[in-house]
Amino acid sequence: MGNILSYLRWRGDISLKERPFNEVDNLVLAALSYLDLEGIVPGIGQGKCITVEEACDSYFKNQKEVDIERLKRLSIVDNALLKEMAQSERFKHAKLSNFVDIMDEAKLMQFSALLIELDDGTFYVAYRGTDNSILGWREDFTISFQTVSAQLSALAYLETVVAPNQKMYRVGGHSKGGNLAMYASMMCADSVRERILEIYNNDGPGFCKDLPWATNIEKIQDRTVQIVPEFSVIGMLFTATETSSNIIGSCATGLMQHHPMTWEVEGSAFVRKSDLINRCKLINEMIDNWIENVDFEQRKTFTSDLFDALGAGGANLVTDLPNGGVDGFESILFALGSSDVKTKAAISIFFKSVIAGCRKIDIVALLKSKTMIKGACVALLGLFFMQNPEFPFRILGSLFFFSIFSFSVFKYVRHLKKVKNNVPVWKHTSKLYLLLLGLSSIILLKGNTFSVSTHMLLSFGFLVNAYLNFNQYLKTTNMKSKKWVLLPNSVISLLLGIVSWVTANHIETIFIYFMATYLILSGVAEMIDSMYENAQNRLQKEHRLRS
Repeated sequence: MGNILSYLRWRGDISLKERPFNEVDNLVLAALSYLDLEGIVPGIGQGKCITVEEACDSYFKNQKEVDIERLKRLSIVDNALLKEMAQSERFKHAKLSNFVDIMDEAKLMQFSALLIELDDGTFYVAYRGTDNSILGWREDFTISFQTVSAQLSALAYLETVVAPNQKMYRVGGHSKGGNLAMYASMMCADSVRERILEIYNNDGPGFCKDLPWATNIEKIQDRTVQIVPEFSVIGMLFTATETSSNIIGSCATGLMQHHPMTWEVEGSAFVRKSDLINRCKLINEMIDNWIENVDFEQRKTFTSDLFDALGAGGANLVTDLPNGGVDGFESILFALGSSDVKTKAAISIFFKSVIAGCRKIDIVALLKSKTMIKGACVALLGLFFMQNPEFPFRILGSLFFFSIFSFSVFKYVRHLKKVKNNVPVWKHTSKLYLLLLGLSSIILLKGNTFSVSTHMLLSFGFLVNAYLNFNQYLKTTNMKSKKWVLLPNSVISLLLGIVSWVTANHIETIFIYFMATYLILSGVAEMIDSMYENAQNRLQKEHRLRS
């Protein structure tokens, strides 16, 4: 299945005069706003423009001079998009103008937009969504309790670029950009709004109904097109049920479906899905429950404390957070720990919402689930190894040989009883059990081979797991599972099995910690998957009962 890049390759030779503007064209233009066009596209009020073809030439010529930090902040969309647009008959002559890109720490604002004039004589106002800056994410949270600076800027921008002529406009954006498109369109002057053909909200949040101006959405609901992937969380926040909603397919899984480059395209339209995934519904229900139970003041304090805490770790971009290491993580936890009582109350309510969502899980069925039991055992084994590395190796080795010793004693006693009662037995049985008994006794008394035996056991276990995952990889037709779960698990298990065998004579601390981390993550992932599957089955049963 294709995406917007393949759409441009296969349908880009068809001009807008031959085939009219469609929903995929909308996403192409919304995604274009994520590219760093500063210094390439003329700024707002300059009265100049540049074609997509010219912008592409300039963009790739200036790649050597690009600001690395700026590039990291805007690394949302593949710049191949601009190249494909420049090579397509559909968009290469489109004129770009009125570019604006603002990062204002004082106003807590991240805002960017540009105006695109198309060959069919219409315009598209494209608002950029949230970039990788913590400032941008902070503004997203703030939308839940007040009007943000980016919304006011979006309104001012729309009223500035809509010129007093007979031209018609479409307004759109992805993520926060979709929210800005809706806000500007519903709050602008009537003379501006009557020139708007459609408003596209591509998986962007709606508006909190408690805000005083939220009812203005009625002015645009007949022209608003909301497009969301089947696993949509951001796009379902404060979503007005009155808007035209389209659920589409994505080649990604979970929250990664929010990324516009993953949306599936067939011909000149998105691939339609009948409903949101049940897992997504469960998450949305938890979030909605939290929002309903947290007032404006608590949301405001929580947002302030949360993002102050993220900043305490020294990060400016969300992509910097994992790079802070343990020290950065500790700074965040310390800042949250000393936060306002209202923040702690909001966090407490969030966990209560999660618990309320978990009530949809059939606990008895979950505890009987083989996947849940396996995941819990694997995670506990990983936690066990995370302790003093040498201790678990000796304990597991001794337990293994003690089990063999106990088994041998039990079977040998049973064998003697059968002989005493003249029950026919294999003549070499006693020798076999005595041999196992003797070997296990010697090893238990000697004690210095426990580490080696544990290595051997782990090596065997990892190699078996690698085989099972690879065997499943060959059989399954689910490409997402093959690519992201089965193959990586198979490769990692194989490597861990080999290393465990090679290092059998000594204990490598780094290897143990890596192995333990893998076991914990793998186990927790299986447990979460089991819980989601359980909740999904419960939701399906409830749906069948209602219908």
